Amino acid sequence: MQAKGEYCISAGEFAKMCQTTRDTLRYYERQGILVPKKNPVNGYHYYSYAQISSYYFIRTFRGLDCSVGDIKEYLLGGEEIRFDEFVEQQYDKLLLMRQELDRKIRTIAGTRQILDQIRIADQGHPVIREIGVSWYFIFTEVISKPATSSGEIEKDIRRHLKRCDNPGIQAFPMGAS
Repeated sequence: MQAKGEYCISAGEFAKMCQTTRDTLRYYERQGILVPKKNPVNGYHYYSYAQISSYYFIRTFRGLDCSVGDIKEYLLGGEEIRFDEFVEQQYDKLLLMRQELDRKIRTIAGTRQILDQIRIADQGHPVIREIGVSWYFIFTEVISKPATSSGEIEKDIRRHLKRCDNPGIQAFPMGAS
């Protein structure tokens, strides 16, 4: 028995139309952001044509790493939450994510360059090469000379890492370890 009226698209049909799965629809229903009407006679769930645009809104912003909570706040927030403010918040979050990703990429790129230099030096020929990335070395005095326990080494490493406690510095206690 198919539902009549505004909510007339079965969950399976809706999933097919939106190129998604029924599991995804059930998840969004549990989160309260895409709620179908339940037929009290047969227990089937039905969606409206208006909910297709809601689904694509959700899918678009989930694809932009927007949390379900943020989407729910916008969808259920009424006029208090304006769309332009919502978009600006998501834009700012993505910029922060890009900054963090750029930092990680710089770190791994520099590490790759150092590894290349180590491999060249391992060939037994002294080599001086310019690396296009700036690297800063912070040397911390080793107190446990000679170390008599792993606890002493740990204290030296912790002191060194504390000195390097800066968001812009990727600390690595090379000599101490």
